[in-house]
Amino acid sequence: MSIEERIKDYAAGRPAKRARKRKEWEPPSFGEFLDGAVLAYDQGAFCTGWCYFWKSSETGLVVLDKGVFKEPPVPGLKSHADTLQRATWMAERIQAHIHEQRLMPSDLNEFWIVHEMPPIQGWRPEVSLMGALAIRLATERSLHRVVSVANQHMRSVLVGSERNDGSKRVVKEALARYGRFVGDGWNEHNRDALALGLTFLYDEKRRTDESR
Repeated sequence: MSIEERIKDYAAGRPAKRARKRKEWEPPSFGEFLDGAVLAYDQGAFCTGWCYFWKSSETGLVVLDKGVFKEPPVPGLKSHADTLQRATWMAERIQAHIHEQRLMPSDLNEFWIVHEMPPIQGWRPEVSLMGALAIRLATERSLHRVVSVANQHMRSVLVGSERNDGSKRVVKEALARYGRFVGDGWNEHNRDALALGLTFLYDEKRRTDESR
């Protein structure tokens, strides 16, 4: 509200409206993440990054396993034929991966499955959508809880809107607050999966606290 508008309101006997002070963004503290195990996927066209981790207030953030699924291109396939071939392969691989019992440590009874909310635009978003469908179909009859997290929401929670330039670098820097996730097989794909999983634990902790 301008000074002139404030003067007019004062003369008319109306209380001046004050603009609400915007709360400055702060990165979530470690205690703001719910304790639990998460198998997170960042599904894409050519590769899908994944990270299986356990967050505990006592032991910290422990990465149990991580990796990337990559499918080499098939010579001669182009356009939608290539898209279908890649999506089919990714669906089969994710389905097998979710049901691998080696992912379940003996001291964990259950885990959440988190995947990226498929984007509605960008480069070949249909494969991300089909990958997300593969995850949902693979877990349809399982007891695991499956949720999706939008990439932009993840960045708003862990990076902050003012610091988000859309790059992978800012996600890498944000994760560095909670541990060392570089080298030893780490890359932008499984780091994004970890970030999505952490964001879910942040949201779930808020929902849990509000319901009490």
